[in-house]
Amino acid sequence: MRIILLLIVFIYTFSAYAVEVKVFTPKKEKITIYYETDGYLIADKKVEIKPEISGIVEQIFIKEGQFIKKDQKLAKIKQTQLNFQLERQNFLIQKQKENLNYLKTVFERKKFLYEKKLISEDEFLQAKRNYLTALQDLNALESQLKEIQDQLLKTIVKAPFDGYLDKKFVNIGDFVSSNTKLFYLYDPKSIVLNFYLPQRFLSIVKKHQEITFKLNKENHTAKIFYISNSLTKNGLLQIKAKLRDLNLIYENVYVKVLFPEKIIEGYILPEMAVHMKKSKVFVYVVKNGKVKIKTINILSQKYGKIITDTFFSQNEKVVLEAPFDIKEGIDVKIIN
Repeated sequence: MRIILLLIVFIYTFSAYAVEVKVFTPKKEKITIYYETDGYLIADKKVEIKPEISGIVEQIFIKEGQFIKKDQKLAKIKQTQLNFQLERQNFLIQKQKENLNYLKTVFERKKFLYEKKLISEDEFLQAKRNYLTALQDLNALESQLKEIQDQLLKTIVKAPFDGYLDKKFVNIGDFVSSNTKLFYLYDPKSIVLNFYLPQRFLSIVKKHQEITFKLNKENHTAKIFYISNSLTKNGLLQIKAKLRDLNLIYENVYVKVLFPEKIIEGYILPEMAVHMKKSKVFVYVVKNGKVKIKTINILSQKYGKIITDTFFSQNEKVVLEAPFDIKEGIDVKIIN
């Protein structure tokens, strides 16, 4: 009996007062609607380093993850055949120089005798031809030596530019050829934002346009410098943008791109104020002290905010957090 009496008193007290609600006044404003898509921060300057000659990996001078300077030695390829060719070529050149010195001496002697008219012109010319032929042969041998030396220089693999040596694919003792991947190198200063947009953005996206992307819940900006001239087979447009306020050493980092699609006039509502029942989306508004249900059209819903283009009059207040017993037509008391 006591419980029943308390309940009656509670109901009477509750019914004697209007429901208290917190409200806010929606303000019409210009709102940018963003198209969200996935993006990746990738290095625009990167390379899979391969050897120019075949051979056995004799030495590796660096470690994975190390920052490398341009022309720094990365590895040495052992090439026994080239070393043998080098020794043989040096031997042939030495012999040819000795032969050339001898033929030069003969030529100079014949020239002296010919000028004194002690030998025939044919004998002199033959000595001259022998000397010039030997000189040409020496030049050819030295040219071949240069080619061998150039090939030997290729046994030392060097970095083509500054950057991080992110991956090492071989070990000492491995046989490699010109098709073998040795290392993967990228320049962190070349890291750009890479993403794709649907075909409908062809007339919207522009070079030098600034865009926003989210990394670890923080907003950053980038400026578009590349728009592909052709679409992918999925009808997507590739975009690249330079980072404006971010220096990274890591690539292939996932981000969320916010591309401005259009600007509308509308209202931003807190998510807690919006309700859904079946297919109906609505808010509770207070007008002249009474509650009214107002159906709204949602354009965007992100990060706890609802964007709508449904019109609100100046004397309509939106209920922030609707009490469980709120319903259309009841009297309410605004407490904020």
